Amino acid sequence: MDHQAFAQLLGNYGEFVGAIAIVITLVYLALQLRQNTASVRSSAYQTWVEVATAELSAGQNESMSPVIATGIGSPASLTHETWMMFGSYCHQFVLRGESTYYLGKQKIIAVSICEKEFDRTATFLACAGPAQWWSAGGRTQFTDEFVEMIEHRNPGKFRAYGFTPGQGYHPDAHAGD
Repeated sequence: MDHQAFAQLLGNYGEFVGAIAIVITLVYLALQLRQNTASVRSSAYQTWVEVATAELSAGQNESMSPVIATGIGSPASLTHETWMMFGSYCHQFVLRGESTYYLGKQKIIAVSICEKEFDRTATFLACAGPAQWWSAGGRTQFTDEFVEMIEHRNPGKFRAYGFTPGQGYHPDAHAGD
């Protein structure tokens, strides 16, 4: 074998090894991207859970729980100051629904979680106080796309909690009817 043929053979082997290296690199990068995507989704979900937990903890706060309890069913009984507190609570509650909407569109949160959160938000907005807050301008604080989606949900069949003034929340015996 002459020198030129040997150089050609080595060149062919080099191209072959280079092509295999490129394929291995692409597979490696695809695996890394998949792992990174899973990590980002997990982190986003964890943040969402922390926000949801903080919002739900408001009901355990001694100063907020009576405001929430009154605002849900008897908003006319709220004072100017407590109405402001209740409005902030409503905004936080619905903001979680909106963030869920966008996390769901990006496929970061599972569809089943999104659907349940949308049901909760629509049910909440069907209560007397939240409905008053929503129609008084609360809805203007959210994107048109989210508002349209949440206003087209039927909250009538979703009753996550029953509320009795003076007794607070308790499981609704008629839930799912």
